[in-house]
Amino acid sequence: MCGIVGYVLASDHAHHPKLICQSLSAMGHRGPDDEGLVLIAPETGREQNLITDSSADDLRGYQRLGAEPALPHRIGLGHRRFSLVDTSTAGHQPFWSASGRVCVAFNGEIYNYVELREELEQQGFQFRTQSDTEVLACAYEAWGVDCFRRFNGFWALSLYDKARKQLLLARDRIGKAPLYITRNDGGLYWASEIKGLIALLGKSPFTVREQAIVDFTAWQRRDLYHDTFYNEIQSFPNAAYVWVEDDGSYRPVSYWQVPDKRLDPRDVSTDEAARRLRELLEDAVRLRLRADVPVSVQLSGGMDSSTLAALAAQVSAPVSVYTVKFGDAGTDEEVFARQVADRYGGRLDYNVIEPPADDFLEHADQFVALMDEPFHSPNVFTNYRIWNTMAARGFRANLFGGGGDEILAGYSSAYFAPYLRSLLRQGRVATSVKEFLAHSEHRPDRRVWDYARLASQFIPSLERLSRRLVKAVPAGLNPLVPPQGVYARTGPANEIGARMIDYVGSWRMNYWLRLDNQVSMSVPLELRIPFLDYRVVEYGFTMPLEYLMRDGWMKWLLRTAMADFLPPEVTWRRRKGGFPFPIVAFLQQYSSRILAMIQPLDCPYLDMRKFSAGYESMRQRDPDALWCLISLAMWWKRCVQGDRLA
Repeated sequence: MCGIVGYVLASDHAHHPKLICQSLSAMGHRGPDDEGLVLIAPETGREQNLITDSSADDLRGYQRLGAEPALPHRIGLGHRRFSLVDTSTAGHQPFWSASGRVCVAFNGEIYNYVELREELEQQGFQFRTQSDTEVLACAYEAWGVDCFRRFNGFWALSLYDKARKQLLLARDRIGKAPLYITRNDGGLYWASEIKGLIALLGKSPFTVREQAIVDFTAWQRRDLYHDTFYNEIQSFPNAAYVWVEDDGSYRPVSYWQVPDKRLDPRDVSTDEAARRLRELLEDAVRLRLRADVPVSVQLSGGMDSSTLAALAAQVSAPVSVYTVKFGDAGTDEEVFARQVADRYGGRLDYNVIEPPADDFLEHADQFVALMDEPFHSPNVFTNYRIWNTMAARGFRANLFGGGGDEILAGYSSAYFAPYLRSLLRQGRVATSVKEFLAHSEHRPDRRVWDYARLASQFIPSLERLSRRLVKAVPAGLNPLVPPQGVYARTGPANEIGARMIDYVGSWRMNYWLRLDNQVSMSVPLELRIPFLDYRVVEYGFTMPLEYLMRDGWMKWLLRTAMADFLPPEVTWRRRKGGFPFPIVAFLQQYSSRILAMIQPLDCPYLDMRKFSAGYESMRQRDPDALWCLISLAMWWKRCVQGDRLA
């Protein structure tokens, strides 16, 4: 993981390379180990390779920025390095291939670089480094843009092909590596973070996107359809590449998509399906433990992270695992994480972090500025705290359990009712009723209420209406002043198959990946996500739905695959958690402090008088929605107004 920035301009002399350094400095947390720049003049075939005061000490053969006049250029590439593979300066970027044809500035990891290197060596390529960056450059020389289909990993890259005299941008299949783009002054600009673009171009070119405000407050999500909170900035599409034209225009070409056809249960037995899923996850974990630096595992006690910890213990013991403990028993999962650690004894080095209740508020000013956009929960800072602890103890990469819910149907509230509706449409009434009654997340003490709530979801419009009625805040107390003529976008698809595809894209995954990357790379710590190995994704989306949701259980196939590897209390745990946060108590205990922190606020979309008057009503009815308004206010004050949070 690193940080990249760059541009393609219509004419020379439009930028001084120090602007690239300003952008890299704004994203300096992403790459504390090294810095480099390349200026390219395609028409003359000349380039200038520059280092700075932030570059590694022992680099040789590069010009120092400012020592000589900057090369007149149209293309500029900048890179901040966080080294995990071949930590020597041989992996310095922007990286030129041995042939001199390719220059690449790359953010990400190619986990199968060892296997690809062996294949390329058989074709006659010789390597000067042990880095995955050189493998990437040589793979492009060997296979062109088809190389992206061979990579197992994640990447956002800018690659200059000297033979074509053209710049290539590309991003990984799921979109784990961030890449933000904007058109300005006859050119195209990109950076790994929004703040990188603002540092490059200033704040004046960027205006707030009202649609993002409406969508965020309605759905508690952002990054819908690659939009950001700024009209002029978008996220580069995942699973795509572009050749950038001289005027900065481009046309994305998709090279992969999520499978949209599933097998019939007659095509694969449950035993075979479970065995193959476990094999794929084992190999995904093996590849992601590959590094020249220490790798840890984050263990929440949920099914996904417990799976990774158990498989990592098989591959590389002892493995350090970290969990978090809250004082609120209703939101504490440490007991489940501890059972996994006890199961594997000395093969898992178990560590518990107990953040103080006001931890987020103590660091809110710095953290909100870091995030660039609003976020859905203060629990985001819990991950920041746990990842900081890992980094302080020498870890540079962490196996993280994200993606399992989207790939293998872990969200009961999102997937179960649409699945039951699909069974009814198929005429499988008895099966639908059986699954309805057996649903694992019905609470014994509130079973009648849970049955009624689930039954209401059989009609999508009724489901949305009941949600609004339960959570509605009296109009006189709602502080949101929505932009005129701007309405929240239609939500994810109602049909179960299409909804799962929506969730692995704009309606969840885009946001989760941007959020986790922004937080982890501020540490920095690279998140490695085995459930997003493209082989696991493809397999999950070809499995029969009856294997994902079965006998009332969500993620039934994963539970079955891991039943012999995890304690039954974890495997067959009835209610989902996942590093929960005591949001209701937090909002109550620190209400005065929160309201003081976000004032004075000059935001046309929030009425601060109503904010104070309606705070307690919103906290009781819909604390998650209240937090989103708080986050919007904090972002506006810190990032739009430019004022510190008191």
